[in-house]
Amino acid sequence: MGELFRSQAMTLIQLVIPFDVAHETVDELGKIGEVQFKDMNPGMTAPQRAFVNDVKRIDEMERKLRYFHGQVVKFANKYDQRDILESIARGQAPLEVTESVEATPIPELENEFEDLERAMLELNQGEEGLKRMVAENFEKRYVLQIIRRFMEGSGQQAQAAAPLLGGGGGSSTLTTIIGSIPRERRAVFERVVWRVTRGNIFFKSEDIEDNVLDPNTDEYVEKSAFLILTQSDYASEKIRKLCESLGANTFDCPPTEEQQALEIDELMKKENDLNLILTQNAKGSEQLFVRIAGQYDAWRTRVLKEKSIYHTMNLFKYNLGGKALIAEGWCPSDKLEVVSMATHRATNRSGSALPVVFKPLLNTKETPPTYFRTNKFTTAHQEIVDAYGVARYQEINPTVFSIITFPFLFGVMFGDVGHGTIMLLFVLLFIIFEDKLMDGGLNEMVQTCFDGRYIIVLMAIFAIYNGFIYNECFSIPMNFRNTQYGPIGDNLKNPTMMSFNTSEDYTYRYLFGVDPAWKGAVNELYYYNSLKMKMSVLIGVTQMLLGITLSGFNAVYRKKVYDLIFEFVPQILFMLSIFGYLCFLIVYKWFTNYADMEKNPDTPPSLLNALVNMFLSPTFYTSNPTMTDDQPEMWGSQQMVQIVLLILALICVPWMLLPKPFLLKRDHNNKKNNYMKIGEPGSGSHMEEEEEEEEREE
Repeated sequence: MGELFRSQAMTLIQLVIPFDVAHETVDELGKIGEVQFKDMNPGMTAPQRAFVNDVKRIDEMERKLRYFHGQVVKFANKYDQRDILESIARGQAPLEVTESVEATPIPELENEFEDLERAMLELNQGEEGLKRMVAENFEKRYVLQIIRRFMEGSGQQAQAAAPLLGGGGGSSTLTTIIGSIPRERRAVFERVVWRVTRGNIFFKSEDIEDNVLDPNTDEYVEKSAFLILTQSDYASEKIRKLCESLGANTFDCPPTEEQQALEIDELMKKENDLNLILTQNAKGSEQLFVRIAGQYDAWRTRVLKEKSIYHTMNLFKYNLGGKALIAEGWCPSDKLEVVSMATHRATNRSGSALPVVFKPLLNTKETPPTYFRTNKFTTAHQEIVDAYGVARYQEINPTVFSIITFPFLFGVMFGDVGHGTIMLLFVLLFIIFEDKLMDGGLNEMVQTCFDGRYIIVLMAIFAIYNGFIYNECFSIPMNFRNTQYGPIGDNLKNPTMMSFNTSEDYTYRYLFGVDPAWKGAVNELYYYNSLKMKMSVLIGVTQMLLGITLSGFNAVYRKKVYDLIFEFVPQILFMLSIFGYLCFLIVYKWFTNYADMEKNPDTPPSLLNALVNMFLSPTFYTSNPTMTDDQPEMWGSQQMVQIVLLILALICVPWMLLPKPFLLKRDHNNKKNNYMKIGEPGSGSHMEEEEEEEEREE
């Protein structure tokens, strides 16, 4: 916990990296994760950076990976391949796969992605064409079967009209149009056809029993078959254009029943052959998708790492010769040797004859970044604190205290033994199986609970602890020891009024927490609200005083005299004179036994009225002697103490607001007057003195 109390001491380092060692250097430094690089090209936009083309290449590889992931998931869901889904959702590839991918050069990996994408596109195009043919055959077969039923159901008229269906029988120019249309558009289609042809048609339709696969959306839709007979070529042309605009499919109609039956048989055979081809293609695709799913996590990790490396290298600056890169960054002072060893490993990996030059820059006036070294227990607590504000360099870290205060305040609010136990059991499952759950696969809500598991376990423990204080388990009191309160009068079955047993003295205290007799009492709500409100005030004021105290320690550590005298001192005095005094009144009233009329004949005073009178009527006890019976003094000199504290609080307000700005303005003017024009006698000595003064301030 000591290394978390203040941020790590940081050192600015400079690296002169030969161009052919840059990639390996960033890779090795990224593995140890102890360097934060500075941007050496702040004036450059992203397209002007040196390695922008490499970043674009990696972006293209990342796009292909996203395409692979979508296709694999789509295939696995379609054919119910649970093994493939589990493999691609694993989040971490096996070690042997990761090592193999790490050893593969990026150009080879890029070519492999290109080949896989091409093969996948060809598979998709071939499958889409086959599905389209299967769907067309299926629709046409159903339409022909329905047309035959139309003819068979019409008896002699159907037989007489049979030669005319194709326009090839007799001298009539009767034209037959058959096809299918989505079921929800059938009524609209029929009305529009009647209006376009002015009713000079024969229209017949029927729903197709089985849903038809739409190859464009890969979903099954409901369709209806239709038959249209017309004598006008102009009308038939209009009808065909209307079918095209409304998404209806039209087919050629054999002129006779025998030809129709023969066509149906051929369509069934062709459909079976196409389904067989689709099944064989699916088996071939499965091998490809299994291979991609098994290596996807390793590929993705490698691509993201390469992208991070080139983004980091874009922060570096070329030297004058263009043969080396200059990088600067911050490193924890106790990790300088680790960073130096990483640069040596990078030089050995690249086989370069020129080593990386590593140099700490000790004389710098830049403000170092804040870095706290955390573990799996403190990470979530640190992230909560950072969400509100990051501590400045070497300031006291509030996380050290919030590790306990945050879950404890939750326990004060949530306090219940039963609910806290359920919460504890729930989060213990996350802790016991954390190694398995770390692999991923959790949804967003569960992942959030898993990341904060060590916060939740403390919250549950403190909820149980405060539940014992409140003596509540699922809002039911727990009687660990017999209460010392007894019912008043003869109402023994359902007592609502109870008093202290006369056989006991007033020094009795319940074993732990609230006496269970308060549950169900007439003044239960008043008692519990008063208790919890006063506990909240005490804890809240204590936490605020802790925050102010930490600011005082930071001022002493940084030797900020103005912050200490004109911020910390008046703030702590103001808090103590108002809210600290309120906490004192709460504790004093708790320790006073107003039930003992001989020692304390006065009625218990209202703390709220006492605090209000402290501001609105400081001399309340001397100027209103008739009202002190309802609001008696808690001790003899209460009024004098309150007047002193009120005056002190009023003094603290201008003390906080006025002196520091004027003093800072004075120091700024004095510093400005110390500057002299270059060339004037003594100018150099003034600059040296100023630098020495700034170094002392640092």
